[in-house]
Amino acid sequence: MMFSVPNREEELQQEDYAHVVGWRRNVIVQCGRALAGVMFFVLGFYSISVSYRIPNTNDKTLSQGSEWKEKAENLQVELQQCYKAQSWLPDQLIVEVAEARASKA
Repeated sequence: MMFSVPNREEELQQEDYAHVVGWRRNVIVQCGRALAGVMFFVLGFYSISVSYRIPNTNDKTLSQGSEWKEKAENLQVELQQCYKAQSWLPDQLIVEVAEARASKA
């Protein structure tokens, strides 16, 4: 009776341990808790080693970084110049329209 198959009517159904009560249930629950505690204890000592590389000053990526910084600064200056030109554009347009009207009249 102790090693009998749990409540299963067909072979394809999942095993049913809901009927386990009493001391058998207590043994199963206590073993599960003990195994979980042991597992957490053992895995608590598992550590992942962290490795890092000290960047070399002669490294190619550092020189690329400074090049990119210069390019970014140049693009920022160009963008500011575009904003200035854009702010002058309506004034120029007004002046050109006024000149065109004056030449027609």
